[in-house]
Amino acid sequence: MVPAALAAGGSSSLAPLLFLFSPVLYACLHLLTQWKEAMSGTLAWKRTCRLSFAALTAWRMLLFGGAAVAVSVPCNLLLWQMSGRQLSLLWMLCLSFSSLFLYGALTLGCQRLSLRLSALVPPLVWVGLGMIPLVWSPAAVWLEGVPALVFLLLAAGGLGAFLWQLDRFISHPTEGGRYHAVC
Repeated sequence: MVPAALAAGGSSSLAPLLFLFSPVLYACLHLLTQWKEAMSGTLAWKRTCRLSFAALTAWRMLLFGGAAVAVSVPCNLLLWQMSGRQLSLLWMLCLSFSSLFLYGALTLGCQRLSLRLSALVPPLVWVGLGMIPLVWSPAAVWLEGVPALVFLLLAAGGLGAFLWQLDRFISHPTEGGRYHAVC
């Protein structure tokens, strides 16, 4: 949110930066946790536990998502104050939440597909999408013209997709257990 805060004080558009940086806390928590587990050797150990690794990751992602939402609200309030209340606070919150929930759904979707680089695909896709309004000003103008209701609907859809995929991970707690037991 630091670049967004700098933009709020300057003349740059705040909307593309909010869209790009809203899921940063969530992404950093997720990526750093996976990296730490891979480096410490606990990743392989957790995959042998009774609770499947996918279910453990899903519970963790739910916790990270809640933390990101809790941090996003005060950050948006601060940005709203710093920008001189140019944009609607409701609009900024809807944009942030839609960005965060769509990123979370993308992350779980990539993990469900069991892509080899499933941890790296969502940040790369998100940075690619988020850079479009930053480098192409008509996209930034279009983003600022989208009503809050549209972002609210996108946030609801992203949250619904996130929770649906989360349920699929959690409701199959021993998925893969037979395969590992037979091998």
